[in-house]
Amino acid sequence: MVAQPDGRLRLESGVVPQRTRKAGRWADVDLGLVREADGLLRPGASVADVAFSGGGSGPLVVLARDGQTMEMSWPGGALPTPVVSGDSATYPDVMAGVDLVVRATWTGFSHVLVVKSAAAAANPAVRRIRFGLGGSAQVRSGPDGRLRVAAGTRVIASAEPPVMWDSRTGAGAARTSGQKASPEGAESTFAAAGDAARIAPVEVEVSGGDLVLRPDTELLTAPDAVFPMYVDPAWSVYKTKWAYATNNGSSNTDYSAARVGLNPDTGAVYRSFFEFSTTANGVSLGGKHIESAYVQMKLDQSLA
Repeated sequence: MVAQPDGRLRLESGVVPQRTRKAGRWADVDLGLVREADGLLRPGASVADVAFSGGGSGPLVVLARDGQTMEMSWPGGALPTPVVSGDSATYPDVMAGVDLVVRATWTGFSHVLVVKSAAAAANPAVRRIRFGLGGSAQVRSGPDGRLRVAAGTRVIASAEPPVMWDSRTGAGAARTSGQKASPEGAESTFAAAGDAARIAPVEVEVSGGDLVLRPDTELLTAPDAVFPMYVDPAWSVYKTKWAYATNNGSSNTDYSAARVGLNPDTGAVYRSFFEFSTTANGVSLGGKHIESAYVQMKLDQSLA
């Protein structure tokens, strides 16, 4: 909320954090990973105090908030030195044919298993993926698959139910649905499912001090499976303030871009919803006269 010279007030609000405190000063969010003196990888400036392994036997992820910590470890032994690109670090071949990718996000982090082949999918360890848990806070799973990290009654982070997706493209969707495929349709990556990707839920539980993920066996073993496949829980220290829905009921785990209109690859109709704060610096918009308001967005792609 900023006072204007003519006495009016101007409020700017975003659905994801735009700035954060760093060394006592405000800075624009910068998710690019930097290797620091302790050997760990950290985003340049983030609302989440998160650090990733630089390789070796230490924790894969350490998340700190309000004096509490959550640690996640890869139980398969020492991690290889990761390949860092922007906001992501890839640990190659943590299992045969499987990469592990951690990524700093706008509100936290994600850890993704990239299953690169049918042979890798047949590995029993892929059917039951384990991450060791540690730190002062406890990870708890709910009956709906949601996860939360709590110290007493204080929740310091949470995650939506994990999902997995394959690398099916628009051409595959066209063959099965009879619809025209878009050559510009987004393809699957470790960051998000592609427009035509098949998505399935992942069973989750906290057992014996470990986080256990069970990918959908039907999708892993499908005769027409398209690899690589991605298994992804994403953690957040900040309440998500936007989401999209589709008329075919598909799950929304891709927060990289809001979508609206018809997807020509699948025939799904998207609608996006946003929540903006109406209070800033203790001043509420309730009861105020609003002279003008607008929403500003960046258009990434438009399909005819």
